[in-house]
Amino acid sequence: MSLVVDRIQVVYNKYILGVKNVSLKAEEGKITALMGPNGAGKSTTLKAISGVAKLERGEVTMGKVIFEGTDITNKHPEEVLKLGLLQVLEGRRVFEELTVEDHLKVAERTARRLGRRPDREVVFQYFPRLRELMSRRAGYLSGGEQQMLVIGMALAIRPRVILLDEPSLGLSPKAVDDLFQVLKQINRNEGITILLAEQNVAASLEIAHYGYILENGRVVLDGPATSLRDNPDVKEFYMGLKAEGYKNVKYWKRKKRYL
Repeated sequence: MSLVVDRIQVVYNKYILGVKNVSLKAEEGKITALMGPNGAGKSTTLKAISGVAKLERGEVTMGKVIFEGTDITNKHPEEVLKLGLLQVLEGRRVFEELTVEDHLKVAERTARRLGRRPDREVVFQYFPRLRELMSRRAGYLSGGEQQMLVIGMALAIRPRVILLDEPSLGLSPKAVDDLFQVLKQINRNEGITILLAEQNVAASLEIAHYGYILENGRVVLDGPATSLRDNPDVKEFYMGLKAEGYKNVKYWKRKKRYL
């Protein structure tokens, strides 16, 4: 099983260009990182895959999105979810007045509607803190706890692929480290394919198997995570690790993939 994005262009409201030409592949059972600065097109790419872009008056006008040999380009999110692809949106979208238990019940009801058997214990296995917070309203949770909740809801639905948008946003460095280690465990133990969109390049490359870097709606660099971690340009321009001996500003010398 693999997810293939083939040279897609996404346009909003028929005129606003979201991404120009993005190609990527998320291998089954692997973590693939989609990285780059704010506005690079990461979220738009995930929404094009999940179908959420369609709800925001967006459309893939060129290229294709293929999942297990099936063309899912511009499909409605409900159709995409039935195939097993689920997007966790940026910003920890919770219902502030509902409790943690209410949220999990919603996720479990969704799983049953899709013909899957939810398992709340799997959620608690990775996020034991949620067991202690079952009666607390989501609006009173910390940012890290809310992120546990939305990812826990995704787990309860039992997807095959999770599209995870900016999970580190607004979290402390310690919370980010803890969360990313849990994502690594989920991938390894549950076999769930994860496509991770992140600005935090260093954290992403610690857990990913393969990575893509986007700029201005295009992929400009890709490769195995180990290779990207060792790339001097990635270190300097995305991880803030300046090479020794630089007396002046080093110009960006990467070889772009596009013309």
